[in-house]
Amino acid sequence: MNRILLLNYLITNVFALVILLLLYINVHRPKHNYHLEERLFIYMLSSTALLMILDTSGSFLDGNPAPWAYPVNLLVVMVYYSLNALPCMLWSLYADNLIHHKNERTARLWLPLSIPAILLLLLNLVSPFTSWIFHIDAANVYHRGTLFPLLPVICYSYLISSLIQIKLNKSRLNIDEYVALLVFGIPPTLCGVLQVLFPKLSLVWISLTFSLLVIYLYVQNKQLNIDHLTGLYNRRQLEAFLSDHENTTDPGRMLAGIMIDLDGFKKINDIYGHDAGDHALGEASRILRESLRREDFISRYGGDEFTVFAEINSAEALDRTVTRIKENLTSFNSSSGLPYQLSFSMGYDIYNPALGISLQQFVKHIDQKMYEDKQSKK
Repeated sequence: MNRILLLNYLITNVFALVILLLLYINVHRPKHNYHLEERLFIYMLSSTALLMILDTSGSFLDGNPAPWAYPVNLLVVMVYYSLNALPCMLWSLYADNLIHHKNERTARLWLPLSIPAILLLLLNLVSPFTSWIFHIDAANVYHRGTLFPLLPVICYSYLISSLIQIKLNKSRLNIDEYVALLVFGIPPTLCGVLQVLFPKLSLVWISLTFSLLVIYLYVQNKQLNIDHLTGLYNRRQLEAFLSDHENTTDPGRMLAGIMIDLDGFKKINDIYGHDAGDHALGEASRILRESLRREDFISRYGGDEFTVFAEINSAEALDRTVTRIKENLTSFNSSSGLPYQLSFSMGYDIYNPALGISLQQFVKHIDQKMYEDKQSKK
């Protein structure tokens, strides 16, 4: 690599490292009890920064005639390729946790997902003797080994499998989550293809920095607008939705609202503990996501109450939506294996601006209908 290219490469990598450092400073909080999702994001930041430092160091060491440069170059290349798949593996775990909101499921995936990365680690550790993944000649110049194609295959297997999972589970995600998760995998994939075709290019870690920045911006937006326990929109975002849709519905469409209360939530908390109550809220939110369209607005209204707003073209469509929620709830109860059953009280109607009521008043209206449904069960 000539000096001009090396200087440009160094400037670009330093710029990317500064971005990663700023992201780390903003997400790292001493003595904070991190959620698994937060820990995985910090691990991705740290591993990407480490790999970028190793990659940059290797560029300076490659071909260096100094006696000390050969063993250092060998060590840097070996560590670099041994850890290459780590950010991609962490991304698979992060995406799974964001989709399913189940830490125990993500914990179970650690071992099977780490097998390809461990295989790559072992192959790199023996490469100084076998030249399978790489070898460095007597002039201290790095060369790819016969099994090098296995490295991008393993890395892309993580990215592609995550993209497939995201597509298959899009009903579990709101539109912001779905777009952020899809966007994450695109830059590294495109830049990785370029790097395989043109070995002198080194774009993967810079593109991964961009992807991590996208996820960070999503996380910041999520902290403002998303309820951390259920993954649904929070009360703040509901107020913004009501304000934006006041008297602005399409004449050819109707705005339907549903107020939902999780029956017996206090009893679940009292008998089985607050962890079980949190789990019940998470399962209730998942049932709602799977019952509704991705473009429908679902929020946690407060405590054990949820609100849904959906644009429909007929009153029958609202009835079908309510029926679908009830059917999915029944299906969940029949197979959940939980010591309690979930039950919803629901109040629903179609908003009619011609009646001279605001959307805030409409929310109170469907809340009253939900209360009447709850009382009818007693």
